[in-house]
Amino acid sequence: MAEYFECLNCGRLNPVDASHCAACGQALGVLDSLFERVTGSRSDWLQELRDQAPVLKAQQEAVSQAQMAEMWAVEERRYAALARAQAERDRQQRVLVGVTVVVFVFVILILVAITALGG
Repeated sequence: MAEYFECLNCGRLNPVDASHCAACGQALGVLDSLFERVTGSRSDWLQELRDQAPVLKAQQEAVSQAQMAEMWAVEERRYAALARAQAERDRQQRVLVGVTVVVFVFVILILVAITALGG
């Protein structure tokens, strides 16, 4: 039959080979228990971690939000640069079409003038 050892902190029965109480986390060995009392109990350590969790989460959220804001700023600058490049291409295309039309009209006028003078 399995042997059990009672936790001095909460009274729960734990297997003899357990190092900490399954219910409260208290060290079951006498030396371990004394060491934890001097240095702080396991439950104090867990509570301290639980207390720090919201602060750590808020800090991580702030870092994440800052990174996201920087990414959006970079993306907005990229879109602005693309828009400027597109506007420049459109302007160059309009100039090219205008020059082509002027040259075409000029060639037509020369041909009309040659035809009128030659005939």
